[in-house]
Amino acid sequence: MDVYVPPGQNRVVSAPVAPSGSVLEQLRLAGDGEEFDNLVHYVPPKAEQIKVVYLGDEDPRDPQRLLYYLKRAFPETRRQNVQVVARPTAAALPAEDVLAAPLLVIGDVLTPESTASAREFLSNGKPVLLVTKSIASARTVADLTGLGNVSAEEAAT
Repeated sequence: MDVYVPPGQNRVVSAPVAPSGSVLEQLRLAGDGEEFDNLVHYVPPKAEQIKVVYLGDEDPRDPQRLLYYLKRAFPETRRQNVQVVARPTAAALPAEDVLAAPLLVIGDVLTPESTASAREFLSNGKPVLLVTKSIASARTVADLTGLGNVSAEEAAT
């Protein structure tokens, strides 16, 4: 693309669009007397890969369950790609989930093994979202927080 800019003036020009499938890595200017500012390098931002862990025993294809909607709650963007990974409540979380995931969503009452993993997640300063489906979730709250007795009751409708 040829652009003429008279001495002492400036112009704002949009860079040409790179052909599809390729990435514009640098833009070179030519024709002025100074070479120091004739080359610009560009590195496109890479989408951040984020893992959200879901603890629950649900079918992700069942629209009556939380996991179905959780998987659709984080749309992919140019800046981030959120992957919801479902783990069963019967087993402890893998160590990489505890270390790498920024969010843990609990959708069921936990077993002692999964409670220990969730407690470790909390002790690392990470947020846990507990979705209560029944008053049995009070036991999970008590186990995660270390409180002795936590009670819950159904709200009157």
